[in-house]
Amino acid sequence: MQDKEFEDALHILHCIAIRDSSLDSAIYNILIGGLCKAGKLEKAHILYKKLLDKGHRPSNAISSTLINGHLRTDNIEVARETVNEITKNDFTKLAANLNALINALCKVGRVEHARMSLREMKKPDIVCYITLIGGLCKLGMVDEAVNQLEKMISNGRTPAYALYSSLIKAFLQIKES
Repeated sequence: MQDKEFEDALHILHCIAIRDSSLDSAIYNILIGGLCKAGKLEKAHILYKKLLDKGHRPSNAISSTLINGHLRTDNIEVARETVNEITKNDFTKLAANLNALINALCKVGRVEHARMSLREMKKPDIVCYITLIGGLCKLGMVDEAVNQLEKMISNGRTPAYALYSSLIKAFLQIKES
């Protein structure tokens, strides 16, 4: 699809969304995803707020799309605000969105921000720990990964096979280099 065709389609969907309050979350996800891909994060965020204002509960996909869009443009604070907004509205999707945030932060090397996100959770789930530890391993930060593993265990979480696999792979990569 050409840029002009994409812009036209996005404009039509956006106009429908503004006028029709019966649109479901799938349409909003298409719009928000398209706006994020087009680099129009401010418009995507405005549409996200309209979704909330109309009483819709955002899906994990919608929230993750917006969070990842902000992280791709290195707008960490807005991504964190989006996660906080989800928490404020008491959505049950907090862990999934924090996991997406932690994963994206690790991918761009923002480990301190990823650790801070994990600390903000009252009781992080195993997936968030695995994501952070896996990200640390990929960055070659094995000692920090082991520290997070110890914290995870001390918080009553049982390590999964995938976690040990990531750690072993990281140790082998360090030994080879």
